[in-house]
Amino acid sequence: MGTIALILCFGVVIWVLLWSTLQKGGQTPPGPTGLPVLGYLPFMGSRPHLLLQKLAKIYGSIFSLRLGSQNLIILDDLSFVKKILLQQRLLDETPEEEMKDNFRFLDYINCQIQQTIIEWLLLAMATYKDVHQKIHEATKETRNNWLSIKYPQLSHTHTIIKGQRSTLTYVKAAILELLRWRPPFPLGILGVTRTDIVLDGYFIPKESLMIANTWSILHDVECWGDDADAYNPERFLNQKGNLKAECLLSLFTGKNLQLNRNIVQPDMLRNFLSILHKFNISLFDGKSSDMEGELFMRLVPKEQELILTIRN
Repeated sequence: MGTIALILCFGVVIWVLLWSTLQKGGQTPPGPTGLPVLGYLPFMGSRPHLLLQKLAKIYGSIFSLRLGSQNLIILDDLSFVKKILLQQRLLDETPEEEMKDNFRFLDYINCQIQQTIIEWLLLAMATYKDVHQKIHEATKETRNNWLSIKYPQLSHTHTIIKGQRSTLTYVKAAILELLRWRPPFPLGILGVTRTDIVLDGYFIPKESLMIANTWSILHDVECWGDDADAYNPERFLNQKGNLKAECLLSLFTGKNLQLNRNIVQPDMLRNFLSILHKFNISLFDGKSSDMEGELFMRLVPKEQELILTIRN
């Protein structure tokens, strides 16, 4: 008799929990189980963005997993990311003191991002010689003579940036494509839910950490085509040769994401073009580039040797 009562009691508890969840908006997002206490932490590996991309193919564009005691909601679809970004009130706001610390740290982070982008660009130039040549051809004849006479102290690169901004369209397209192809931050932290919410019919518990798999979204063949894994600056140019960056920029507009529409900054352009103006970049004979990258806070290229030959 006692066993039957225990089973009935257990059944009632399960039913109440299920009913409560359904009333709040449905079941929680599916996802891998993981281990007791540790959750899925032991399985994340050194390239979690690639693992999460594979899990999305199993569980769908919104799924959950636990890292220790923290519940994570992984968003693998741009539409879900936009919904969260448009409803920032659903996420905890950053405390004022923490925001001040973030601003103090911003300059350092920005320098690190710019350095990483240039490193990836140089590796891409050595690997994709056609892109390298197009950038060189687009900039070598664009020196602004009037600026050169009035401001002789300006370098060739300065006169390009100050006097011929329209000629930088292909260069900017190459940089935007680099940001899509090898994003500095393959996982974007959107924030922590301040209350229970419902997203696409799924119940998201309070204090869940919302993560956008930026890498997966920026390599989605449905959005970027069958060549999504290739480096192709032309995808950011329209039929008239003008820049089109809406799809990329729409992802990097949240206050909690690390990139924004000013990512192609003059300093980075100047440094990158200065190198290309003075040097031809190539790989050693018989060597191929390793484009996988390593994740150390940001995605950086693996250490490898390039040849910089002075141009005539």
